[in-house]
Amino acid sequence: LIGHCFEKCRFLASVTFEQNPQLTRVEEYAFSESGLRSICIPASVEALDQGCFYSCSFLRGVTFEEGSHLRTVGVGAFARINLGCIDLPGGANIKVWVFAYSNIEEIKIDGCFADFFSGVYMATRLIPQELMVPRTIKVIRDFCFASCTTLENIAFESGCQLREIGTQAFACSHLQCIELPSSVEKLGDRCFSDCRFLVSVALREDSQLRVVGKAVLCR
Repeated sequence: LIGHCFEKCRFLASVTFEQNPQLTRVEEYAFSESGLRSICIPASVEALDQGCFYSCSFLRGVTFEEGSHLRTVGVGAFARINLGCIDLPGGANIKVWVFAYSNIEEIKIDGCFADFFSGVYMATRLIPQELMVPRTIKVIRDFCFASCTTLENIAFESGCQLREIGTQAFACSHLQCIELPSSVEKLGDRCFSDCRFLVSVALREDSQLRVVGKAVLCR
């Protein structure tokens, strides 16, 4: 489906596909701001491009046909929607801001709740107020908790192996304080930028921190 093809089609409520369609891609903003209420994405689709369902305020049901070949979910593909639950096929490369500013209740991948460190929760309200980082996590991804206004406190499991906090990982969140484990070696650019409630970032005496990116604490 070519980009913008059904954009702002307010009277479009549903879409169905012929059996065994050849559709492989839903291009950028194809259904954005339309009246779409539900859709079952054919197994043949390999890519959902940027903003393809952006601001579909009536969208309540998104399912994927069994045997889905989905490989990529683009930036903001489901941003600013109101959706109860979505179950994404496993193996897809999920870009940033996919569900940004959406009123969504559950995000699953292959039937299992998506890991908080998978990067799919940025700019959603699904992150708990307090979050524990498991010892096995080595990198907090770029933008992982950006604009997560529900997150206030974060702690680290004993024996934490965290090495890196990525670019804008906590930017614009409501994080209040953080004590970095000694294992952290790198802070990415703007990782705590615009955290207006942040009052303390503490380092331990045996800290291995070597690289501090640009504007880490910029407001």
